[in-house]
Amino acid sequence: MRAIVTDANNRIALAVVRSLGSHGIDVACVEQEKFSVNRPLCFYSKYCKNEYVLPDISPANDKFITKLKGTLQKEDVLIPVSTNSVETLCRHASELKNFADFIVPDYEAFALANDKKAIIGFADKLGIPVPSTISVKDDYELKNSAPKIRYPSVIKIRNDSGTDLKPWQKYRIAKNYKELIDFYKLSREITSDLIIQDYIEGQGYGFEAFFDYRGELKAYFCHHRLREYPISGGPSSFCESVKEPQLIDYGIRLLSELKWRGVAMVEFKKDIADNKYKLIEVNPKFWGTLPLAIKCGIDFPFLLYNAALGNEIEIKKEYVQGIKLRFLWLDIPAAFQMLFKRKHKLRILLSVIKDFFDFRITDGILSLDDLKPGIMYLAQRLIKRKKVYKNGI
Repeated sequence: MRAIVTDANNRIALAVVRSLGSHGIDVACVEQEKFSVNRPLCFYSKYCKNEYVLPDISPANDKFITKLKGTLQKEDVLIPVSTNSVETLCRHASELKNFADFIVPDYEAFALANDKKAIIGFADKLGIPVPSTISVKDDYELKNSAPKIRYPSVIKIRNDSGTDLKPWQKYRIAKNYKELIDFYKLSREITSDLIIQDYIEGQGYGFEAFFDYRGELKAYFCHHRLREYPISGGPSSFCESVKEPQLIDYGIRLLSELKWRGVAMVEFKKDIADNKYKLIEVNPKFWGTLPLAIKCGIDFPFLLYNAALGNEIEIKKEYVQGIKLRFLWLDIPAAFQMLFKRKHKLRILLSVIKDFFDFRITDGILSLDDLKPGIMYLAQRLIKRKKVYKNGI
């Protein structure tokens, strides 16, 4: 029982490694050279039995794939974690299938899901509510679209394939036309292919699912973002398991029409203007709140592992609701932002204090069962934050 997990410096990969390792599977961890300047996070896990540092993923050469093939000769199941890793496997699926078992979507389905403009149009045709979205490729298109834009608006990179961007680099929220122009210029430094969307004011929700190699739904899960960082829209810092029939309907409808295979997360916001769930984007890979799903009884990595081996698995629809999970490193700044930028400060403060001292709430990274990765994760971020302050940024 062996598996190889990519993106070893990724905190989501750590959840995958811990899941598989806890089931007695020998796990090998892979990371690209550019993310291995410091020892990758998963290499510290007690469940990581082998470590591999491979050349960087690059469309210009196949060194990563060549080295990966050599690594896979000793492994049974390959599990990609990041968007770039999933895309690479989709592109090279035919030549890799003789070296390992894995489940990824067809490249066409992946490309559509990862295109933030195209997936909005696809969902709209399926009757799934979406925000107004405009594609902008140059100054001329931006100027012509200006009368249609409502504020606040979100300017996003349409397709982040091949990039390694922070959330604040992928999208920015503009309160007026001047800010939109400023953010447009910053985003153009990364790519010219951008979109502008109506900003949906409301709380974030996620629908997560796994489809096997035949495209059959085998598991799903929903979560509610109680806090996120940054609070204007970013990774979940504090979340709760929920079961929302409308989310489940929209999520299954969308991924089924894509003929999806593998895992994915469909992100929504519940618009306070009309109380409807609006599709924000599709995350065509494992997602940040994965530890919550595992804690609630939907062990996506283990299901994926078994399905990749060809084992028959029963569909899992039932999970524990009302379970909460935090990511301490993100939740502390999220709480401070809410205190400074939101109304009802006392209510927020009391809620944060209550959550902090609720010992039933566990952390998505810190774990007594596998302590070293969590400690190193916090230490690396403290060092990074110290460097930022030292440089006056």
